[in-house]
Amino acid sequence: MAHEPVNPTLLRSELLHDIDGLRHTQRVSFLQLFERVPGDRTREVHRFVFYLKRQCDSFSEVPETASRVRAVNFKREPVLPHPDYDRANSGRAATMSASRIRVIDLETAGNRPENVCEIGWQDVIRIDDGGWVVGDERGARFVNPGRAISAETMAIHHIRDEDVRNAPYWKQVAPTILKPEGGVQALAAHRAAFEQRYCNPRLAGGASWICTWKCALRVWPDLPRFSNQMLRYQRKPEGLIHDIGLPAHRAMPDAYVTAHHLRDMLNAASIEELLNWSNEPGLLPRVPSGPDQGKSWAQLSLAALQEFRGDRDIDIRFSAQGELSKRGYVKENGTNEPAQDSLL
Repeated sequence: MAHEPVNPTLLRSELLHDIDGLRHTQRVSFLQLFERVPGDRTREVHRFVFYLKRQCDSFSEVPETASRVRAVNFKREPVLPHPDYDRANSGRAATMSASRIRVIDLETAGNRPENVCEIGWQDVIRIDDGGWVVGDERGARFVNPGRAISAETMAIHHIRDEDVRNAPYWKQVAPTILKPEGGVQALAAHRAAFEQRYCNPRLAGGASWICTWKCALRVWPDLPRFSNQMLRYQRKPEGLIHDIGLPAHRAMPDAYVTAHHLRDMLNAASIEELLNWSNEPGLLPRVPSGPDQGKSWAQLSLAALQEFRGDRDIDIRFSAQGELSKRGYVKENGTNEPAQDSLL
């Protein structure tokens, strides 16, 4: 059977869009889409079949679908179920904690530890080839924040008092999501310090945290902005389905977007590096404000760096000290001194 050449990127977008829509609309004939995949795209079809299995409410059609794809396009190399499929879907394997990171996003009604009004999550999983992918496990739950939500706060996330009035309280909801069956290797969030104010170690089972904001500063320092949504549109992560990532400032869509950043970070750096960066202040690539705004730290004079090292912002202090260290100056007893005495 001859196959008309197709743009793999466009085809992937079509498949993901149609497959995701199966939950909400009458099922479409995805066999026709699969039959268009050229025979040299084995890996792509492999991933599409896996994605289909994760997205469908009923899996009765899937073996027939996979067989059909195999018969049409892969007489020499059959398409097999993805080896990580069972672990990704069941969440019950003992090894899950070694292959899953759960991205968390919270919407809140106040600053007290119990004032959460919504939690969203999206898993990122490691597959057998060592790469990381955005998994199928995601969701959101309303939480009773124990107080009224102000109009100013509702104007941000549009969660109303009547939405959460009958929802369970934070201490009831948090452990089931932060400590899922099978465990997690780490939790993650964009500017994770905010989530950690509410997800204390007792609720989170002492899990380590990855801050995707701090890691973005290290992995993509040339980007102009580092908010979750700016990263989304600056980077345009592969596979991010636009509608699932909306509306912004709601817990599940924001976690879904963050997960795509995390996936790409994990495929560019080790998890150990991400954890180490997350445990330090943010290493800003440029001066964020003031007369030197936009300049790299390497462009600043020694006097300017010393002044920034006394700034109230810990990220600015850390970034200025990093440049001073590169120049051979070390912080000692509150002063900057050369690491080696001058020969002059």
